[in-house]
Amino acid sequence: MRLFFLLIVVFSTLLQAYDIDQMLDLYRKDSDLSKKTKNESLGHLTIYTRDDLERMQAHNLGELLNSLRSFRYNENMLGMSDVLHTDPSLYSSDTVKIFINNHEITSAYAGSGLFLYGNIDLGFVDHVEIYEGSTSTAVNSEPAIITIKLYSKDPVRESGGHLQAYGGSRGTDHENVSYAAASKDFKYYLYASRSDIRRTHYTHENHDISRDYKQKHALMTLDYKNIKVGAEYIDHKADPFLSLSMFATPKDGDMSYKLKRVSSTMSFLDDDSLKLSLSFIRMNEHLNFNMDRTLWTTNNLDVMFLPQDSFVVDSVDDVYSAKVEKKILYKANTFLLGADYIKKSLHDVKSYENGLLDTEPTFVDNSIFGLYMQDDFAIAENQIITASLKRNQYYSKTNRAQRNFHTLQTRLGYIATSKKSTFKAFVSSMEIPTEQYALAFAKTNEIELLRIVDVSAEYARHINTATLGFCLEYLQNQNSKILIEQKDIPKYYDNYSASIKYDYDFDPFNSLKSMLFYNRFHNPVNITQESVTGGFVRLLNTYEKFDIYNEVDYYKEYSSEINGYMYNAGVRYRATPSLIFSLKGVNIFNSAATSRYSYIKMNGFTPEQKSLYMSPIDSTFSVGMEYSF
Repeated sequence: MRLFFLLIVVFSTLLQAYDIDQMLDLYRKDSDLSKKTKNESLGHLTIYTRDDLERMQAHNLGELLNSLRSFRYNENMLGMSDVLHTDPSLYSSDTVKIFINNHEITSAYAGSGLFLYGNIDLGFVDHVEIYEGSTSTAVNSEPAIITIKLYSKDPVRESGGHLQAYGGSRGTDHENVSYAAASKDFKYYLYASRSDIRRTHYTHENHDISRDYKQKHALMTLDYKNIKVGAEYIDHKADPFLSLSMFATPKDGDMSYKLKRVSSTMSFLDDDSLKLSLSFIRMNEHLNFNMDRTLWTTNNLDVMFLPQDSFVVDSVDDVYSAKVEKKILYKANTFLLGADYIKKSLHDVKSYENGLLDTEPTFVDNSIFGLYMQDDFAIAENQIITASLKRNQYYSKTNRAQRNFHTLQTRLGYIATSKKSTFKAFVSSMEIPTEQYALAFAKTNEIELLRIVDVSAEYARHINTATLGFCLEYLQNQNSKILIEQKDIPKYYDNYSASIKYDYDFDPFNSLKSMLFYNRFHNPVNITQESVTGGFVRLLNTYEKFDIYNEVDYYKEYSSEINGYMYNAGVRYRATPSLIFSLKGVNIFNSAATSRYSYIKMNGFTPEQKSLYMSPIDSTFSVGMEYSF
């Protein structure tokens, strides 16, 4: 490890010399696909370009989610991605939406596809856009406070084949292969990967706690003139981490998710101003848990004498969606008028608890019809006022509740740009219905409409090759009746955040990015005010045929034991234009901030609440190679 660290430091301090390969790289930077897809009016944007992903050696999406101002990568008690994880909630990230090539990945049960895609491999990804805060009503089918958009590689730039493989700590290995071709009217991209991810194991009360997983992933994109088609398959098998164990003592079990997805986008008219998007997602889920009582066991006799709990469930989760959108240019206005329809269905559910079949299993049958409009009004050459409105009509039916209702989402913004500065300000109001996963374990059957108000402003000053930026945000969240009835808490709770960033480009191949942030928020579960500080510094450097990456992330919660820093580093050696070797370390000193997981410990006949602290980011070293043909 010392030799690895010294190599990184030495290479990072060396000077750069241009060669023909770097001139080609410079051309590729100037034509980066992210410059075509980013939309400043959508919100407060962080972009990871193709160059960033390659030089950072970003293996999975979770590695990109630790250097943002409003959240960090986190996992729930099942070891699934849950960036807004609030212990002891089962899942908290339904307002985090994720897209692939502008098609939303969602779930009838969880309300978001993040739990499966939060750690997706990035071998197929060209660039990533992350919008923090509310976005335009034209983007998400339902309101979101975080939007993550992945874009697959462009066949025009990827012509030919590509192989990548890496091996890492504890026996981890990953391989992927892709092939792309393009002609005037037709182009396609094929990708397939296999991952066997061995993670850090923990021991609690002589029980092994594991988050290991295996994943097979295939993706295809096909473009013919004005028609774009996509298809994807994921087979994800994982150990259940803490599962639903009351005492944090899972005995054994497994989880599996099989996802099949198809999508298409068609453009019409000479200016492609009319678009139709269609998609279908099917997810087959299997959960098998064996443990010492579930978190929801309330009978004291069961707690003390029941030998164990078992929970087995199989289900099918389907999501159908259709969206039509028209763009209209009129004088200084750019209008977007659209309608979307989504049907979410959780069905064919077979659930067994302690071997007994549940005769009234959970099911979901929701239909959502939405109408929206947006107007970007140019009040001057570089100044825009953006206003958007969306109304969703819900026809909702589950095993616990049936209700027809509507929600409203509004947003107003101002954007001013120049060569020297950028300013953005947004005010939005969102209504969000209770998701099925939250109702499943609640005492009430009522579907609630929770309101979020988001006010934010961002300013960036460009000084030569440096950028100094500031961002302020205020969120007001409405508490659910479930929590209000259980605890003496207010109807609303407030979140405040502030951040400052500084970026500097030494030259086109050597750059510094940094940020500091402070968040103050109300924890609706523990009824406390909490404060968080953090930040990161990232250096990307190039010396001759070496690309060098260094990053330090820091995170601290003042009211808990959750704090730490994470140091990542990597080196890529471009042996030839088609062959690359790489070395990378993540959380090298095993000092990253942990996450809290509550459990019960019996003190005689008295249950006491305790906490386990485990990091969602493992300390991992990997060696890899890439070959293009």
